[in-house]
Amino acid sequence: MNSMVLQSPAAMRRAQPRATLAAPSTLRRAGLLTRRGWVALAVAVSLVLGAAYLAGTLRSSGAVYVPTDTVVVHHGETLWSIAAQRTAPGQDVRQTVALITALNQLEGVGLVAGDQLWVPPLP
Repeated sequence: MNSMVLQSPAAMRRAQPRATLAAPSTLRRAGLLTRRGWVALAVAVSLVLGAAYLAGTLRSSGAVYVPTDTVVVHHGETLWSIAAQRTAPGQDVRQTVALITALNQLEGVGLVAGDQLWVPPLP
């Protein structure tokens, strides 16, 4: 006949071995990250945060889409003459000059034959 010894739960807890630090291979199997894993996680988080920052910057930059055409400056043409061709009747040519200057980041009004300019579409 087999005899079984019944123990109280407290006695059973005392009989179990205490938890110890696991070996590194056990930690890897448990799903904890290695050094390479932490580096990969840091890079991934940095990329996500950088993309979120850029998206917020671009959204709040106030950039406005302006439809444009491209023209090539011919000999004798001026910024004013090009702007006058692209200005609707009754509108101020100075506003078109300012728009062309801003679109092309021009420092002044001097143009050279052969330059390509972004200009507003014909009215």
